[in-house]
Amino acid sequence: MIHFHPLDINYLGVFVGAFTSFIVGFLWFGPFFGSAWIRNSGLTKRDFQKRPERSMNRLMGYNFLVEIVRSIIIAAIMNFMNPVDLSEVFTLIVLLWLGYVVTTGLNGILWEGEKIPFYIINIGHRLVSALAIAVLYHMILKLNDVDQIDVSTQATEAIIVGSGLHTSE
Repeated sequence: MIHFHPLDINYLGVFVGAFTSFIVGFLWFGPFFGSAWIRNSGLTKRDFQKRPERSMNRLMGYNFLVEIVRSIIIAAIMNFMNPVDLSEVFTLIVLLWLGYVVTTGLNGILWEGEKIPFYIINIGHRLVSALAIAVLYHMILKLNDVDQIDVSTQATEAIIVGSGLHTSE
């Protein structure tokens, strides 16, 4: 039976991952690949400039909510799969990416006439941003585990000393 409870998720990790993914997207579709993405999207810079700033701000807000949802899903999958190190985190994310993002994204090329460079830029972003979310979530969980182990060790030592089972040398 699969056990999932929303309180099992580290929401600090979710927020940090979502924020980092948002920054990755800003860089990816801005200075890194923005011109190539626009050129291959069928849109022009003028199309983006026509949008009122209010509309762009709202779209950015919605996009951040999307990143929160992605982070929650990645966190839930990682909690379920419990990768023990970064190589397992990378393997998990790459397999999910290959199985769902790469394959479903191909439909844009096959059926909608999407340009291959546009597809590659988009799926590349989805891989890098998912890795950023997963790696940061994993690192925050590991830091949290160290804190819990330290507190647990201190509590155990206090119980042993308090019970008289401790022998001093």
